[in-house]
Amino acid sequence: MVGDTTDTCPPSAQHLNTDVLVEIFLQSSLGGSGRENEYESLFPKPSIRDSPLILGRVCHSWRQVALSTPQLWSYLYIPDTWNSPVGMSEWLKRSGTSPLTFSLFDKRHENPLYRIDALNVLLANAHRWKHVELDADIKLILLFLHSVECSAPLLETLQIRDYHNWTDGEDLPDWFSLDLPKYPRLVSLRLPASVKMVLHHRNIILHSLRNVWLGFLRAYGPGIISMDGYLTLLSLCPNVEDASFAITDSSPLQRTDGIIEHNIRKLCVFVPDELDVGSFFDYLRLPHLVDLQIQDMTHETPRKFPWSHITSLLHRSQASLIRVHFSWDIPPDVQSDDDLLGILHLSPDIQTIFLHRLPVSDVLLRALAQPAYHGETASCLCPKLVDISVVLGGNFSDAALKDMILFRHGFRGAKPFERIRLVDCGLTRWILVADEEIQKCIAGGLSLKFGTLE
Repeated sequence: MVGDTTDTCPPSAQHLNTDVLVEIFLQSSLGGSGRENEYESLFPKPSIRDSPLILGRVCHSWRQVALSTPQLWSYLYIPDTWNSPVGMSEWLKRSGTSPLTFSLFDKRHENPLYRIDALNVLLANAHRWKHVELDADIKLILLFLHSVECSAPLLETLQIRDYHNWTDGEDLPDWFSLDLPKYPRLVSLRLPASVKMVLHHRNIILHSLRNVWLGFLRAYGPGIISMDGYLTLLSLCPNVEDASFAITDSSPLQRTDGIIEHNIRKLCVFVPDELDVGSFFDYLRLPHLVDLQIQDMTHETPRKFPWSHITSLLHRSQASLIRVHFSWDIPPDVQSDDDLLGILHLSPDIQTIFLHRLPVSDVLLRALAQPAYHGETASCLCPKLVDISVVLGGNFSDAALKDMILFRHGFRGAKPFERIRLVDCGLTRWILVADEEIQKCIAGGLSLKFGTLE
């Protein structure tokens, strides 16, 4: 894998302590400089122009140190152009018994058999996998998951992305059930819609799991999970801090147990058509919740948003949100201002609001521009709010928008806005080009953008 050395090592480098040299080697291999994408920034490549391979070409002493440092070879970025069973075997041999961290990126081929010999070397070492990232076709994903199923006791990170853009008219070639209790050390899990997560052993608590991201394809397809299933998952993973999932089974909630108190800080829930998701939130107490995202999966049938259930959740949890992201197709004749303001009154620390398809009006803008006095102390609603986006659903006047911006930029008890994005909200563009006061705010750092969706 490494050619013969031709250069002599500089005298100063020859006298470096071996431990110091090892640390320099590790930093050069994992430092991430000069890479082309997010995967390469984390892992070394099997290239003679990159560390660690290039280190063995400097001089004999450096080569010996590199070859005797298994940690250097326990990280690997596997591009779709590398198909060498000999090279893979040699690399993993140099890693000794160290836990393996790798990222495999394969978007060129839909058939994994073209490089099966090289991949089998990696699959045979599944018992040493610790951190795994895989971005590939579903066939290759299933090949890897079957290896994980056999034995991956050290696995802490499993991040899988299926690059295929599935449509409702397509059938999955196959799908796989990943039984989480088999991986007690798992900390971070990301699965695409083509992989189903199951819990066969419901008496095992997964204390290590912190991050869960489960994709969705469509309701009633492979990987369907009900509200009861997710509540069970949360009860078995008490330390999850970041959870994103799609409730793809529209069955009503059957749970009869008590409220689950959880450490979740960020919760993102995708909801299918015809499902009343409100009862799901009624079983949760989330005192650490700061980021809440609720999104309609279809945008086909206007329906009621679970405002009262979200308000009850915040009351029960005594949580103050920092970010809300609501995307929901609400009937256009049902205004959301009062319901949204009820949530904002419970979240004085909120910094970011994103609304998609929710009918809101000048009532919201005026509430954000209204001072409140408590004796000699003046305050306002959401004093830390700096970023607001409304895409569709908004019906604002130029005057109300201007009043809100100027109030927040001149009121001592509030932070000035940093970013306002309004799409199809009934506004004209004169405020962007002709209003001198708004221009001063823009010159001072405000990003104000209007737009339309065609």
